[in-house]
Amino acid sequence: MGVRPAIHQFGEGLLMAFGLTATGLVVMTLADLIDDLEAKLRARLGAGISLDANSPEAFLSGIIAEALALAWEALNELYDAFNPVNAQGVQLDNLAGIIGITRLPASPTTVEVELRGTAGTIIPISSIVSKGTGGDQYTLDAAVTLVADYFGAGDDGADGQFTAVETGPLQAPISSIDTIVTPVGGWASASNSAAGVPGADVETDAELRVRMAGSGQVIGSTTQEAIRARLLELDGVQVARVYMNLTDTADASGRPGHTVEGVIYPAADEDADVAELLWSHVAAGIATYGTTGYTWEDSQGDEHELYWTVASTVAVDVNITLTTNADYPADGDDQVEALVEQYLTNNTVGEDAKLHEEIAVITAGIPDDELAGVPGIDSISIQQRRDADPFAASNVTIDEDETATPGTVAVV
Repeated sequence: MGVRPAIHQFGEGLLMAFGLTATGLVVMTLADLIDDLEAKLRARLGAGISLDANSPEAFLSGIIAEALALAWEALNELYDAFNPVNAQGVQLDNLAGIIGITRLPASPTTVEVELRGTAGTIIPISSIVSKGTGGDQYTLDAAVTLVADYFGAGDDGADGQFTAVETGPLQAPISSIDTIVTPVGGWASASNSAAGVPGADVETDAELRVRMAGSGQVIGSTTQEAIRARLLELDGVQVARVYMNLTDTADASGRPGHTVEGVIYPAADEDADVAELLWSHVAAGIATYGTTGYTWEDSQGDEHELYWTVASTVAVDVNITLTTNADYPADGDDQVEALVEQYLTNNTVGEDAKLHEEIAVITAGIPDDELAGVPGIDSISIQQRRDADPFAASNVTIDEDETATPGTVAVV
């Protein structure tokens, strides 16, 4: 049974429908409410009643109208709470939960650091290193003991896994983590030979809406996009891609026929979560494929080998040459480098680092990350490389089981 809209008459016989109508919710504004109340006063007390701004009747109708306007605003917010386009915050979280999606929390950047010093030295958990003096700080995840000749003859040390103190997409390019904040006797130096894995800010409403729209029939679905949406829900996973080979023969990438390969990065916090997801959402009769395996036991006690792939990282070095004018800001180089680093961080599994896209983000910015383009640039020339290859003015190819990360990005 539908809700009948309220019909109100104003002024010279104008009729308006408010409330739930065939086209949606029509809200009465404060002005509408005042007009309505004054029309009712005239109808009940006579057309000659004084309703000028200083009359008691006008004051009373204004007080009542303000209270009713708050109720209409609350009704409008409740109505919008069921529309993903308009819902915000917790209301949007509730809508996402209906289709099995939760807002991605903020996460910290992680980085592996080479620790050097005297063999036998124990570097305790929570020891701190930083990106230069006064830069982003990182804490050691677990105690590390330096080992003799770990990095080669006479080069004692060990690798330590560090996590940023602050959450968010902090950048840790190669060799940028170089300062010991917590001194330990026998610990001489710290340096990262690989770029860190950037964290993330709390997923914004806009980002959550995009993921909701892309999730498709995520509940109980075995489609390629639905499996990808589920992989992105796993703790620890930031990017994901799903490849299917539904033919009878192996494809060009070596996947056997009738297989699904989920590629994620970084690795999920728990392998069992990935295995459970694949068991629940890959259609019966389709095998899983990849380089990481897990033995999953089903409800009947039978064991199944499930496979997926954790993408390897490719550090992309980028040299940027600019011609600028008087509008170029004093910190323009830093802004340009940050934009290109964020572009590489945002790329998903198997996505090439493209010159024209890098140029575009320098000039136009990255709206989703609230990063503006840099003014005052007349021309841009970019050379880039991977795996210590020679620099070239060309795209960097990223394979299907790889993901790009920022290497050394510099305005030269």
